[in-house]
Amino acid sequence: MTIIESPTKSLLCILLLLLLSSCSERVIVSDADSLGLRFRVKTMNESFHLANNSFDNVLLHRKIYEYKYEFDGDCRFKTIEKKLFSAENEIFDPIADSLAADSKRSPAFSSIKDPEYAMIKFRYFADTALMQEFFDRRGNRLSYIEHRIRNGKPAGEEKYSDAGTLIYKAVFWYDSQNRLKSKTVFYPAAYSESQYVYSSGEKFEMNSDFNYRYKFDLEGKTVKKNKYSGTKLLSETNYSYNIHGDVVSERETSADGDLRKTLFEYTYDERNNWTVCVERDLLGNIFVKKREISYFPD
Repeated sequence: MTIIESPTKSLLCILLLLLLSSCSERVIVSDADSLGLRFRVKTMNESFHLANNSFDNVLLHRKIYEYKYEFDGDCRFKTIEKKLFSAENEIFDPIADSLAADSKRSPAFSSIKDPEYAMIKFRYFADTALMQEFFDRRGNRLSYIEHRIRNGKPAGEEKYSDAGTLIYKAVFWYDSQNRLKSKTVFYPAAYSESQYVYSSGEKFEMNSDFNYRYKFDLEGKTVKKNKYSGTKLLSETNYSYNIHGDVVSERETSADGDLRKTLFEYTYDERNNWTVCVERDLLGNIFVKKREISYFPD
């Protein structure tokens, strides 16, 4: 018996294959884009707060951190300023605080405290190099990173102390489609390496600590992330998004069946950049991010 395949069915199969093959990771085109910002943003102040419910309202409880971003006309970072706050809303000094052991501070807060810098300044050299300089609150330079750029992608970077001592050196390699293939980081007494493999709609990341498998939707956003130790599945995280492309649900299930779920609600400005994000988890915790955004003239 001869089976004649319907032309319509064949066309549908071809379209389906094209759609599946186009599910690749979204390309980040600028620093502002990496923060999910649209249009030519000039400045953004972002603060992160603990909050609680009061009837139908969300009341801010205390501020944990604040970031201030400044961009140039090409949507690249110019400066990033960071402030961390104590329970009394006092600003931590990143250097002095790292030198003094404070046993009264909560472990949860200490885990997010980064004593490395209070400000980063960015210097660009055509399209081939970039320098990041890290400063403390007193304006003293702590360290700097020299980046080499090739074909719009990082080719390598070296981080030094202010005195010029090498802290680490990283080298990046790409495949024929300009996708990251491997990253090797060399330290004075060790090194680490990450490998990346791509298939239809997926990316695999393998390194010395854990392995990851990412699945993308048609717009290139991550919809699933699996975490492995070797080949053993440790957790699976699923993401869903709203019409603006911002995540509204993050659901993580461990191999033991434990569930962690976070829901996100947004308020947007007239250019569809969110200005308030409310996060709620299954334990009843509420966190609020607030953004104040200014734009370059159209």
